[in-house]
Amino acid sequence: MISNPSFWHERNPRPVAPPVSGSVSTDVVIIGAGMTGLATAIELLDAGLTVAVLESRAIGSAATGRNVGFILEGVAESYTRTVTLWGHEQAESARRFTVDNHKLLRGLIERFDIDCEYEGRGSIHLAATEVEEQELLEGTPQLVADGFDAVLVAHDELPDWAKRSGYRCGQIIPGDGELDPVAFAQGLADGVLALGGSLFEGCPALALEQHAEGVVVRTEHGEVRAMGAVVAANAYAASLAPWLEQRVDPTRGQVLCTRPIGTQIFDRPIYASHGFEYWRQLRSGEVVMGGWRNLDMEGEVGLHEDTHPQIQDTMEKFLRALHPAMAELEVSHRWAGIMGFSRDSLPIVGPLPGWPAVFLAVGFTGHGFGFSVHAGKVMTQLITTGTSPWASLFAPRRLD
Repeated sequence: MISNPSFWHERNPRPVAPPVSGSVSTDVVIIGAGMTGLATAIELLDAGLTVAVLESRAIGSAATGRNVGFILEGVAESYTRTVTLWGHEQAESARRFTVDNHKLLRGLIERFDIDCEYEGRGSIHLAATEVEEQELLEGTPQLVADGFDAVLVAHDELPDWAKRSGYRCGQIIPGDGELDPVAFAQGLADGVLALGGSLFEGCPALALEQHAEGVVVRTEHGEVRAMGAVVAANAYAASLAPWLEQRVDPTRGQVLCTRPIGTQIFDRPIYASHGFEYWRQLRSGEVVMGGWRNLDMEGEVGLHEDTHPQIQDTMEKFLRALHPAMAELEVSHRWAGIMGFSRDSLPIVGPLPGWPAVFLAVGFTGHGFGFSVHAGKVMTQLITTGTSPWASLFAPRRLD
């Protein structure tokens, strides 16, 4: 059911739930069984609503299960850059949101006893250029002054492999984490079912209609009628909500996974070169790496999960040269995933303009694990009360 599966998909086999058959009625229908849709479902169920989740393929089959499993604070841009772009107040608020998101995510792991190899080892951001170095030199004390945990790592304090590779300095974010993303999504799905929610897989939403009494989602073999809908399909959402076509760009990310390396080289996730290089090593020895989209920015767009031979080859060569223990590494898995990039790097969370019964939770710009669980809480606040303290920060209308 999942073409070109990721390492995470293959290590977490799971029977697929049947699709919708006939007519189903519920309070809220959620389109997309990635982490955003599932976290939102749990929040809505906790609020006393009935929920049905529709997934076109299988749980975590799209971007949720096709990344490297980072949980990072902030957005794709550096803190100094976001302060320049958005102003200090908005940049600080957005980062605070991601810090709170990590706490909520960890709470779900504990609540549902999800075995997803979660660790909170922190991460290190490595500067590859003088510009990036300056951003870390300025940004680290700025983060600390704003109440965030950050530690500057001078060049001579970097690991030997990082110095040999030309990295100039680093920034450790102690609060960052990592996990198996598919195992996490499956654990959320189990939580939805345990709370009485419904889950339908292999069930693409073919049409979304709004009527006076609510919404109807059409599928191949049935329909779901609800008072409201949440579109949590990220890069794929524009097929149901055309308003997103000029506001969320489908962007492809390449990933590979090696066979286990005998030496434990990397003690925390690594994020480098303005986010174009990122990797981590599992406790079992595998190295999972993604990035290098900057080699073909125009080509790495669209909705097809195709691997890119040049980028994949570059990542493999990079790892082989990074440390002697990886000189003879073997790649076991190669895959790609489609991310949804918003125009300002912030998620789009709120009512679809012109469709008051349809809510969007999309545009996570490669940082879904930094925003998604908290976005589910915001979505529930908007649906149940009509407002949220975070409504203006993520409002779809800001992109009009």
